[in-house]
Amino acid sequence: MSRSLALLAAVLLLLGACLWLDLASPLSARLRSGRPVNGLLSLSVRNQEAPPDLYALVLGPSAGTLDLISLPDNLAVDASSRTLEGLFARGGRTAVEEAALGLVSGSGLGSDPLFLRFAVAVRTPSPVELRGALASAASDPLFWLRLPGRLKRLGGTGGLRPYDALLLAWRLARLRPDAVSLSRPPLAQDEGRRRGRAVARLVPDLTAAVLSRAEGLKDEDPAALTAEILNASGASGVALRATKLLRWRGVDVVHFGNAPSVQPTVRIVVHSGGPETAQAVLSALGCPETDTVVELVPDPQTSVTVILGKDHLRCTRLAEETPF
Repeated sequence: MSRSLALLAAVLLLLGACLWLDLASPLSARLRSGRPVNGLLSLSVRNQEAPPDLYALVLGPSAGTLDLISLPDNLAVDASSRTLEGLFARGGRTAVEEAALGLVSGSGLGSDPLFLRFAVAVRTPSPVELRGALASAASDPLFWLRLPGRLKRLGGTGGLRPYDALLLAWRLARLRPDAVSLSRPPLAQDEGRRRGRAVARLVPDLTAAVLSRAEGLKDEDPAALTAEILNASGASGVALRATKLLRWRGVDVVHFGNAPSVQPTVRIVVHSGGPETAQAVLSALGCPETDTVVELVPDPQTSVTVILGKDHLRCTRLAEETPF
């Protein structure tokens, strides 16, 4: 056999092996169909004995999005309002992660979630920092080689195959920074408390909204955009200026005033809708990338709350002499 025929045979064999791997991969089939892929992300600080930062994740292959739902320490894990914090005190990180996986599996986000565990140098307290950390990790050429040991299926069936890890890393590396969204569950409406602390719960409205975004679906008749403006900059007149600017651009500002304390940065909390709701307000104010958290609540009074921190002059229209 000539060298060229041997090379051709090797290429065909490699292509056949790749095709077989792709057809035999449940994750690949899910990605090809465009169905959302769900899972749990666990971030623990190296050499620190503390509960991990947990996020339910939903990757939307069709929409090209990654939604993360923060699972706080005071999240209820059962009807008796036991919390993740309480589980960590009794069973450590493993107990907390297993309970969180059960929550993700039973929350309506989809069964059989993936599990990703990472050790980080410092905590990532803000959505912008979290998006940056994920983008940095996914851009590492060896990222996919490290994933198999960090991925497993619910029920302890071991790590995913390297091919599945490669597929997942490729999808994560292609995400735009603005395609990553962070949400958090609201406090329980029954004011349920455990040791004096309010209890948070995953609610159907939140998981349904996350799945709709992952599937590329939008409300056919979205409600009018309403906003609350809070001045947390320490400067005077900022909330009034933002209110005039937003009203001039068609946003119904139903309340403005001062925040309880000064904040370093501009933040937006979305109460109804999704990240696109926050983007409409950011565009109206001329703000660059800003911390956005989705916190869906029943019967919200406003679509968004805009918290104008000390860096509010980064928002170009707020900084203009005559923005109107």
